Amino acid sequence: DGSKGVQRRNSGLDMFDQQTNSRLHLPPLNGVAGKQKYLKECDTQHRTPMAFSFTTGHSSQLLLQGKDLVDSELMAIAAMLPEMDFVEEANIFGNALLTDRGIVHLLRQLAKPDIRYRLTSLNLGHCSKAGHYSLDVLVSSLRSGGALR
Repeated sequence: DGSKGVQRRNSGLDMFDQQTNSRLHLPPLNGVAGKQKYLKECDTQHRTPMAFSFTTGHSSQLLLQGKDLVDSELMAIAAMLPEMDFVEEANIFGNALLTDRGIVHLLRQLAKPDIRYRLTSLNLGHCSKAGHYSLDVLVSSLRSGGALR
């Protein structure tokens, strides 16, 4: 619709949203494939990327509660997980649009040994479209061991 402009620079990514008349600056990607995939997915879905401390690498807490995420966004965010030093908390509470497709992808990323041994908190509450596949992956992850109890 032309309401958002994206300009890439060596020092990061500048975005301008004409609807809110605001500018958003994301730090440089430095060749990180997961962050690039996330930004590309946001562009494809015509959604403004969220500049939160996890995506910028400043936090080990993936706090996405109540963001009205869709599966493709969550999958793009989950693609960043292997590149993170560690993930301490993952919270997708209240994202009612998410289905097994996105949630299972996130859970599989969180179940990888480098991540699951440091993950201490996971909140999937009020993700009303989560089904038995999400539950199966979650139970399997809990049986595999790790810090999450």
